[in-house]
Amino acid sequence: MRRLSPVLLVALAVLSSAGVALCDFDAGLQAYLRSDYIEAMRHWRPLAESGDAAAQLEVGLLYWYGQGLPEDRTEAARWLKKSASAEKAWKDLASKAVPDAQLRLGLIYWHGIGVPRDGGLALRHLEAAANGGSTLAAGWLCTVYMEGEIAPRNEAIALKWLEESARGSIEARAILGRSYLRGNLGVGKDYDKALALLEPAAKAGSLAAQTSLAEMYASGFGVVQNSSEAYRLFAQAADRKSVV
Repeated sequence: MRRLSPVLLVALAVLSSAGVALCDFDAGLQAYLRSDYIEAMRHWRPLAESGDAAAQLEVGLLYWYGQGLPEDRTEAARWLKKSASAEKAWKDLASKAVPDAQLRLGLIYWHGIGVPRDGGLALRHLEAAANGGSTLAAGWLCTVYMEGEIAPRNEAIALKWLEESARGSIEARAILGRSYLRGNLGVGKDYDKALALLEPAAKAGSLAAQTSLAEMYASGFGVVQNSSEAYRLFAQAADRKSVV
């Protein structure tokens, strides 16, 4: 397990309920970063039920976007509303330039459940978090500029934030690799770049990377066509795609 910085330890201590082990949240985060949403939920759901606002936010977002389980906006709203009770604590930490708190404020203002929706404020906090080193915030900014909901759609800016996120996120590397595989986000198809990004991400456990790499082997895109390897990768990803 990676070592947590002193600042992040303080932030998590403030945002977590007494008696909840910090490593459980971090284990969920590591699972999320490799796009293993089921494993992330297994860590976060018990924390959320015990009153941990940070975990409640993450559980709400998993339901909101249907990651690892069917999309359920009603259930998402229930958890997001609970997490908003930590707004003041997150504001206090954000004023001390704690990227983790800035990220969470950005997300609750973006979705506007339990707090007034404020796209401008959401964008400001997300950018502050990303500029402070949060690769998760950079990934969310990619989504912001791809969706065009709280900021004008801009593929060039989305790509910039995705590349920034890819410096520390396996999931972002998988998405970037898939962009080179399919020619998305304004980049041309480049199978060599796709393979260089997807292979290590797949080995690190990214479901998205395993699926995209399987596609390459199944079709012979940039690699020698290999149905057995494609099947192995598809099966590996499928084993963890639905909640047990």
